[in-house]
Amino acid sequence: MATVSGTQTAVGTSANVASAALIKDASDNDVTANYAITYANGSLAVNQQSLTITADSDTKTYDGIALTNAGSSITAGTLAVGHTYMATVSGSQTAVGTSANVASAALIKDASDNDVTANYAITYANGSLAVNQQSIDHHRR
Repeated sequence: MATVSGTQTAVGTSANVASAALIKDASDNDVTANYAITYANGSLAVNQQSLTITADSDTKTYDGIALTNAGSSITAGTLAVGHTYMATVSGSQTAVGTSANVASAALIKDASDNDVTANYAITYANGSLAVNQQSIDHHRR
């Protein structure tokens, strides 16, 4: 049995260090001194968590006022426990038609309000903003 110490929480690598081996015989006697022990470090690696953040979509009937929607959601992957995110979402559609609602610039924080965005490989997906035609009921006289 040996002591192994190492820890890696954020994205990156670090050594996992073995030391202080203890070897016992069948009678539970310490026989470690009978061995020339060489220790070799292992490696601990934490890779980025993949996330897809998708801008919300929205639809309305034409009224001359720009349609916007600043919402977004995580549509693939998951945040670590205690992490929250905010993303910038930009898009606007006033006239009849469709345009992209674009997510970008996510900021992910842990429960202590530290920026942990670098621990995530983020992909962004657009939503859609659609303005439909206004119906007009026209009667002839």
